[in-house]
Amino acid sequence: MEYLKREWRFITLTFFIFIIFLISYSNHFINGFHFDDSHTIVDNPYIRSIKNIPKFYTDPSTFSTLPNHQSYRPFVTTTLTLDYWFGKGLNPKYFHLSMFINYTILIVLLFFFFFKIMNISFTNEINKILVLFSISWYALNVSNAETINYIISRSDSLSTLMMIISFVIFIYYPKKRKYLLYLIPVILGMLTKETAAVFPILLFCYVFLFEEKLTFHDLLNKKSWRQIQRVFKVILPSLLITIFLIIIILKMEQNHYSSGGGSRIPYLFTQPYIILHYFLNFFSPVNLSADSDWKPFSSISDER
Repeated sequence: MEYLKREWRFITLTFFIFIIFLISYSNHFINGFHFDDSHTIVDNPYIRSIKNIPKFYTDPSTFSTLPNHQSYRPFVTTTLTLDYWFGKGLNPKYFHLSMFINYTILIVLLFFFFFKIMNISFTNEINKILVLFSISWYALNVSNAETINYIISRSDSLSTLMMIISFVIFIYYPKKRKYLLYLIPVILGMLTKETAAVFPILLFCYVFLFEEKLTFHDLLNKKSWRQIQRVFKVILPSLLITIFLIIIILKMEQNHYSSGGGSRIPYLFTQPYIILHYFLNFFSPVNLSADSDWKPFSSISDER
């Protein structure tokens, strides 16, 4: 009886948070197209027919009407084409709706992902509440609105969703790993944005820490080498497919494409500042912008 009461309270709390979540994003469906949406969506003739979808995977120029923005992200263009088809034109409501649905699925899967990790670490009745609080913080954090309200930036949220789908399949269906089905979302994630290439690294950390129950001190312990070898054996398929896709993406990259980062050295100098900015935004979301248009540091003496 007590168990049923706890479950009912949890369901009620979850429903309450979901209502707040819906209210928080209720006004974002009326937003229009902004910034890079113009050349990737509004002026892009290729998204106007689902018959063009196969072409997205062979021709990077279908991503944008601007040559220096023609990156190889075919799965993004595929989703944009489906939104255009469902909305019967450039109806931003359908583009925002699909992003919101993807975001909602991501939040739900993150709950199961972290709940599993929490239960592996320690079993406690409070785990559900702790995970729900964490996921709610993420779902309602206004810094995420920078991505969710900006249609073409779905490449960030969608690639993350694909990685989490892979993790959930991998974690919850260990006996099915031999079929490598968990790699399918990773592949789609890589075809969405190159950031999905971190999946093998994250997978290594998960298997190393939570399945083999090793510590980083064990990397120097010869007695743990057999376990470490098992970890590398597990992540090898994802590592190989990621390397293969990176090669494909680099080969498909147009000569006139520019990532906008400029020289690598100033870009590298700027990264710690950007990481700190987004880390702080997770706790104190201020100075938000869909397109900050920041410039890389000119030197390490930059006042920022």
